[in-house]
Amino acid sequence: MVSDASQEFTEPEVQLLRHAMRVSPNVATVLAKTDLYSQWQDVQDIDRRHLREIGEVPLFAVSSNLRLRAAQEQDRELNDESGFPALVAHLRREIVGRAELIAVRSAVHDLGFVVAQMELAARSELSALLNPEDSARLLAELDRAKARSEEFKSRSSKWNVRLGDGITDLIADMEHDLRDRLRRVQREAEQAIDEGDPGPIWDQISQWLDERIASAVSGDVHLDRGTVPLARRGGRRTVPRRGGRDSADRRREHRRCPRPGAAASRV
Repeated sequence: MVSDASQEFTEPEVQLLRHAMRVSPNVATVLAKTDLYSQWQDVQDIDRRHLREIGEVPLFAVSSNLRLRAAQEQDRELNDESGFPALVAHLRREIVGRAELIAVRSAVHDLGFVVAQMELAARSELSALLNPEDSARLLAELDRAKARSEEFKSRSSKWNVRLGDGITDLIADMEHDLRDRLRRVQREAEQAIDEGDPGPIWDQISQWLDERIASAVSGDVHLDRGTVPLARRGGRRTVPRRGGRDSADRRREHRRCPRPGAAASRV
């Protein structure tokens, strides 16, 4: 299993490893993108603790960027730092070099899994034959389990629909707000150009446009300031404040990025 070094193993990843260990005896983990995260060693230590709770699972920290750079510069030390030599050695030694043994282990593991499933079915039938008075109780439990399963399935489908509707509304609000901001920037720029010759202050106008457009876009990126996260509300539809920022935020934005026409009057 491959997981990047931005964070420790998530609960779904841990559950996936547990399931993989039950299905196959040949499991290894790779911690990728170590060159992008300075705290990767701390994440590696935490992941190793998770793996000790699961079983004997090796962990290899690697960086593809360092590997490529080492290949370009023919740098052996940098190649070792990338972590790939240890991973390749493990694959050659434990997988390729022990292919026959692994095939036997896999067959034994699969056979044990199948026998366990057959044993479970046989025990259930034996219990029904030895204790016929429990048949009614077992059937009632199965009916209750089926009813709960149908209920969870119904709730899940409704939650997906609500979440999809909420995300659609959120995207529409963000697009509408961004268009509104860009139109405002366009009107102010056209007004500044119409008020005088833009040639002497063209560099200033370009810088102002860059700042205003960046500010307009970042306002939508941080729209969550005015939005309750959908997931925390169980997928119920939410409507953010228009633009995610109040009028005071916008007044501060205009003070930080004065219209170039004001500067033109001083030139």
